Amino acid sequence: MTLFHRSWVAAALLVVAALVTATCLAACQSAGPTEASVTTPPPISTMSWPTAAPADNLEPAATAVPPEPVAIAINLWNAPQTLNPQEVAVLDASANDLVDNLYAGLVSLDPDTGAIQPELALRWELLGDASRWQIILRNDIYWVAVNPDTGEPEIVRPITAYDVVFAVQQACNSEATGAMGYQPGVFLIEGCRDLSSQVGGVGDNIDLGVRAIDYRTVEFNLVTQSMTFLSVLAMPVLRPLPQELLEDAGENWTQPENIWTSGPFVIQPDSLLDSALTLQANPFWPLERSGNVDIIRIAFDSHMDNLVSWPDSLYDLAVVPQDLVSLLPAGDLTYRRLAQPATMFLALSYDTYPLSIAGVRRALGLAVDRETLVDTVLARHAITAIPALSLIPPGTAGTSPYDPSELVYYDPDAARDALARAGFANCRGMPILTLLVDDSTQLANDLAYELVGTWVRTLNCPGQFRIEQQPLFDVLTMLQTPSSEPESPRPGMIFLGWQGDYPDAFHWMGDILGCRERFPESYLNQRRPCGLLDSTLSETLTLLSPAARVLAFDELEDDLFGAYGEFPVIPLYHFARAVVFSPKLEVYPLYGGSLRFDRWRVAQEP
Repeated sequence: MTLFHRSWVAAALLVVAALVTATCLAACQSAGPTEASVTTPPPISTMSWPTAAPADNLEPAATAVPPEPVAIAINLWNAPQTLNPQEVAVLDASANDLVDNLYAGLVSLDPDTGAIQPELALRWELLGDASRWQIILRNDIYWVAVNPDTGEPEIVRPITAYDVVFAVQQACNSEATGAMGYQPGVFLIEGCRDLSSQVGGVGDNIDLGVRAIDYRTVEFNLVTQSMTFLSVLAMPVLRPLPQELLEDAGENWTQPENIWTSGPFVIQPDSLLDSALTLQANPFWPLERSGNVDIIRIAFDSHMDNLVSWPDSLYDLAVVPQDLVSLLPAGDLTYRRLAQPATMFLALSYDTYPLSIAGVRRALGLAVDRETLVDTVLARHAITAIPALSLIPPGTAGTSPYDPSELVYYDPDAARDALARAGFANCRGMPILTLLVDDSTQLANDLAYELVGTWVRTLNCPGQFRIEQQPLFDVLTMLQTPSSEPESPRPGMIFLGWQGDYPDAFHWMGDILGCRERFPESYLNQRRPCGLLDSTLSETLTLLSPAARVLAFDELEDDLFGAYGEFPVIPLYHFARAVVFSPKLEVYPLYGGSLRFDRWRVAQEP
């Protein structure tokens, strides 16, 4: 089994196998509003909703339902573990699909462009610096429930700033944050880390850095300046929640017969979460829908007969486990792999000679045949993945749009040249290097042998590499506490994995690679000296321009993993899921992230 940090649950492999932004950002140097903080909202019945313009009317006219709604059927294979956005696991793909379509966030992340886009947030302002944020909400996004008698969606009430505050309070509860990973993004919010450490989530003396100024205004105080906060706001865990519903229905509030939703789709009350459910377009959704799908019938069906009969299948789209991809018929269908926020890489030790030399690290990185790893070794183990030239998977904020046609995954000539320039042509004079893997699965061993074989063939280095297997706990202990004894240095290369805790490029660089002096909580303990890389990483936290952040991370990726890169680690592959669909269906996204049903389009018959 490959190695994951403490949020990398053992089920991760099973789950995987089985923003150009419209940002409204306005830097505000004023002292901010002076209204007293309101901690408990008044009864909903007493709400006074401000109307700035006729478009802000409380009760909009519902969009007319087309006489012949466009309906499709899809198969997501695995049933969601929950529809509670605060309990959705990062790699529970079907649950993330549903959460992103059923619940409005303050902002949303475009998974193909990496752009952060306003959703419930009408606009946001910085109050002084990037540690104080004020967010003004739209007043035309509603909690909606489906009438069980008529099957029609009905408005319950508008979403308010108090729903946002309640969601943050719930997210910082110790029971919620326990599964959020190594670096939970919500810990950026002042007091959240302290509240999460309280038994039972009780923290009467903790000042949580969020407050409702009025029904449409919420203010956040952060522990530090960080432009990653916009990416954190896109996380499911910070979707607003209706407090009265949770108090009335308790743990059953997400059952289809009870649930209120707020996103571009609603769920029919007769849906069954463990087998099949029906989504309907929310007629009160105020944002533009680029798609034309009105009804989605979703199954969680593992019967292969319903897939191999394509194009006469029951489904217009299906998620397919890797071991069944080869059984799909050739012809009239489209096959795509969507990246998930989990990446495998080799961590390299800066205090193990000659890996202390950048040219040696670069040679090893450029000599990895990633496509062979993915298409042979991983496929043999029924794991779907895509080759990785960076730690950052597609679908992450702060990155340029993913374009696989521009990627070169294997460069033998450049690898041999880098090794020769480092003084070790054909590995002459280079000591034996050890590759450490977890001893609990055959997969890690097979990957190790494939890597060593590629290095031997590409760099002409027979007998130069040694594979060592140890228990997972010992491997992680060795990673975090390298030996101080020169006669017992830790292995030069260690197989590791990283599951993203929040969808921002900084999380995949600073939280993993940052030098310990400047980033004391960074995951890898490489004893790497701080340098220009770390200065640039720090600057990305305060860059106000989204375009400037993307440019900075593009340059960092090239400096790290390009033809002349530093290669502190060697990226190997991103976990993914395979989807197959009818050519009449235009599916979004293309490369990574959750399925966005409101952007799907069915080609109409002429």
